[in-house]
Amino acid sequence: MEGLDTPPPPGTNRSIDVELDGQEIVALDLDTLDTDPQDYIDLLLEAKGGATVSMWARLACEYWKNGLLESAEKVLVAAQQRMYRHLGTLSVWFC
Repeated sequence: MEGLDTPPPPGTNRSIDVELDGQEIVALDLDTLDTDPQDYIDLLLEAKGGATVSMWARLACEYWKNGLLESAEKVLVAAQQRMYRHLGTLSVWFC
């Protein structure tokens, strides 16, 4: 199993593909992350059908691995808020 400091194998996808609508996909390049994650957070919030938990987690982990802990926390807080809003919406269907 790879450690956190082990570089990914050659040819490994170092991006997160975010589908914004039926025809547009934006790739977030994980090798050139901006220190402020707000633009990436906005893209994940706009993702068609909602960004997956793994997308949020992968983005936060990349920030964490680069020592940008505040940025990682910002991503995780946004993900948590998004999940709570989504769960609140779902609860209406089950009541």
